Amino acid sequence: MSALSIDPNADALFGIEIEYNDDDDGDTQDTKVKTFNSGASLWNDPSEMGTVRLDSRVAYDFLDVSMADAPFAIDGMEDAAWANYPLISSNQWVDGPLGAELGWQDNSFDFRAAWYSDNLYVIVYASHDTLIEDRPAGQEVQYWNDTSIEFWLDFDNSKSVESKDDNDVNFGFSWDAASGVDETIGGNMADTVKTAMQRAAMVTKYGVIYELAIPLALAPTPLALQEGTVFGFDIGNIDDDAGSSTKATYWATTNTIWKDPSLWGTAKLMGPLVSGVDEKIAVELNYELSQNYPNPFNPTTNIAYSIPKDSHVKLTIFNTLGQRVATLVDSRVQAGKHIVRFDAHRLPSGIYFYRLQAGKTVMNKKLMLLK
Repeated sequence: MSALSIDPNADALFGIEIEYNDDDDGDTQDTKVKTFNSGASLWNDPSEMGTVRLDSRVAYDFLDVSMADAPFAIDGMEDAAWANYPLISSNQWVDGPLGAELGWQDNSFDFRAAWYSDNLYVIVYASHDTLIEDRPAGQEVQYWNDTSIEFWLDFDNSKSVESKDDNDVNFGFSWDAASGVDETIGGNMADTVKTAMQRAAMVTKYGVIYELAIPLALAPTPLALQEGTVFGFDIGNIDDDAGSSTKATYWATTNTIWKDPSLWGTAKLMGPLVSGVDEKIAVELNYELSQNYPNPFNPTTNIAYSIPKDSHVKLTIFNTLGQRVATLVDSRVQAGKHIVRFDAHRLPSGIYFYRLQAGKTVMNKKLMLLK
């Protein structure tokens, strides 16, 4: 990077563009695809380039799951809003007797993930050249014996080695020719979540699109769906050609994933997306503490704040006696806008105050809990 006069430090900015050229007739360029801009003068106009800002986070340290602006319609079709969220590819590892014979078109997948309110939303684009539904009666919960999809979640991200605790759950279901997804959901996920889960699937010329809304707040050990929450996460795409089950995954590289949470990847809930790097850089941020919404509330509300530079942030809740009743944030936070969810189901109705401390800045606001 130094040879390109690029500052190799966090928050450094530089322009970039990637162009892919296609030439089908063996003569001259026919078409081209670019990353940021649709203009035709990139070759002599640097203003058409996009802008990149270097981040201090290690790549692949965790999967970013951004907050959505609104809930998704679960119908197996890709809503336009999904295009705003990063497309994540599956691991190239494929396990099973046919693993060496399968290409991307027969057992691979990409997915997008987001969260909103109490739901984790996932859409999976699973590639299959043949869809199989042939497991015998009495094996309804054994989804892995047909074309199917499965998920693993480690609510406390403890990464227990070769054993599951109460926070480690999995679930899966198969493709169904009649309804898109099989009615039966296998795995040890709580029935309260399975019953309320929304699922849909649509067959395409490449395979199956699965779409889910997973109400994780209904789990016996609820996953706190708020910015900063970290949890274990993985997806498996199961192929069932010629009666032999073969699996591709997002993170793990061995089939013992079913019993070993230490092999699962790590996901982190993030704040809302911005429309692009340029917009995020262009907005001059100040220290800001917004009024919670909704307000009054029962029992949950959202608190938004902005900081102009990386800082240690404390966001705390106090009652009218000045007693601290909750600490929502107490860690180093990156510059930008952030949203924190406050769950007050254990507190009585009344007036409370929330305080933001970032560096030398202290800000306070009032909120009202009505039960």
